[in-house]
Amino acid sequence: RNDNSSRFGKGMTVAFDATSRVAGCAIDTYLLEKSRVVGCGPGERTYHALYQVLSDIEGEAREFPYLARGGCVRIDGVDDAQEFATQLRALDALGVTDRQDVLDIVAAVLHLGCAEFDGDGDDARCVNADTSIGRCAPLLGLDAKEVETAVTTRTERMGRGSIVTLRLTTKQARSARDALAKALYGGLFDYLVRRVNESLHRGDSSTSSSIGVLDIFGFERMQFNSLEQICECSNARLGLTVPRP
Repeated sequence: RNDNSSRFGKGMTVAFDATSRVAGCAIDTYLLEKSRVVGCGPGERTYHALYQVLSDIEGEAREFPYLARGGCVRIDGVDDAQEFATQLRALDALGVTDRQDVLDIVAAVLHLGCAEFDGDGDDARCVNADTSIGRCAPLLGLDAKEVETAVTTRTERMGRGSIVTLRLTTKQARSARDALAKALYGGLFDYLVRRVNESLHRGDSSTSSSIGVLDIFGFERMQFNSLEQICECSNARLGLTVPRP
């Protein structure tokens, strides 16, 4: 039931020239279901790209918690390796010259999801840092200690400009790990949409008309709904549209 894992609402503006031929297109990301990156329901997969990239790095999908939680790492009729090759050709067609950086971020999200935490009280520590954060950090161009500190501590600004660093609980560290993974994936997604728009943009003044298409449907109503799904249902009832920049 989950053969389409796009899971993002979008607004598209299609431009036409004076002869009514398509002259260009621009996409606005309206709502990305980032919660799907870190968890999905039984019998479901998360975003297809996370499975496809395993064709380029070591490891089976079942070894990565973010991919294994739904208990469905493969879908009938879908060849992830073949789909991955198609994705790479698409990135080349769009002129994405930093393709390896894109893939590294996707791989970093997967390794980050392997991080497990333990500790008493407000003293979370990563118990498998070498095989999780240690593999994630270099892909992001960061030091492993920096990443571990980011998901096990938080800073607060006190009076007179002083800053205090506080340790997180194990539960808070898991939430911080997932928040970082969602932020990485969301940032990468927005970057790729910008690159798509740059590729589709025409710098001349040949466009004479345009139409807008709002696509925010397709979010399923599961037994456990994410914040994005709740927002989607609310927006559908309210008839909200995508704000233009």
